[in-house]
Amino acid sequence: MQERTDHDDRFFFYDCGHVFVTTANIKMKFEKLANNHYRLVIQW
Repeated sequence: MQERTDHDDRFFFYDCGHVFVTTANIKMKFEKLANNHYRLVIQW
């Protein structure tokens, strides 16, 4: 299994406790809730 050097056209950016993962047509937003739980919000 060869290690991939690219990031599959996906990039991450962090803003005020939120983690955004953007792929080709899907935008996933992880909202940090209490007790370090995360909620995944997918936006098409």
